[in-house]
Amino acid sequence: MPSAKCQVPGATAAGATASNQQTELLGEPSITASTTIPLDRRPSPAIWPYWVPPFVWIVLNFIASSDLLSTGHTAVMLRWALGVLHLHVADVELLNHLLRKIGHFAAYAILGGLFFRAWRASLPEFRRAWRDDPATGNPVPSFRAKLWTLRWAALAVASAALAAAFDEWHQSFVPTRGSSAWDVLLDTGGAIFLQLILMTLWMNKDVARSE
Repeated sequence: MPSAKCQVPGATAAGATASNQQTELLGEPSITASTTIPLDRRPSPAIWPYWVPPFVWIVLNFIASSDLLSTGHTAVMLRWALGVLHLHVADVELLNHLLRKIGHFAAYAILGGLFFRAWRASLPEFRRAWRDDPATGNPVPSFRAKLWTLRWAALAVASAALAAAFDEWHQSFVPTRGSSAWDVLLDTGGAIFLQLILMTLWMNKDVARSE
């Protein structure tokens, strides 16, 4: 004789209510049968435009590391600028050396920033947030794009350091230039410096995902 199944009226609804209450206690909005969870069908944006600027900047650095901006040439340019501005500097050679090192630092800080932008576009990360659906009033998930992550920063610094090493290797073949491991460290320091600034400004911050 088959056993009869007895279902208590309202038990299913009571169980669902208890489940929703438990979900709310865990800190997540409850999702009902009428909740609409939109499917993101937007195509991913092209990432190649983000990679053009860093490689254009590398080409410009490659040109600058030729004889065109050797120490002798930049010293002549500096003396001309000082003459135009009617400024007297006791040690032009020292000033020329300092400005060249500052240029190294700044150029690779910029390159690190361009690489950071490219890596962020290539490896996007999102944080799930909740918003109320204007049509139903129910909470629905949305995604907000992170502004800074350690992974993007590390990849940007590593990319800039690799470009700096390549640049110094190139300079070893230019008679009027010299190759220095210290310059690679200086260039890498510029990339790290910019990432510290971005980390201070953007760490743990996000923005609404662009359409």
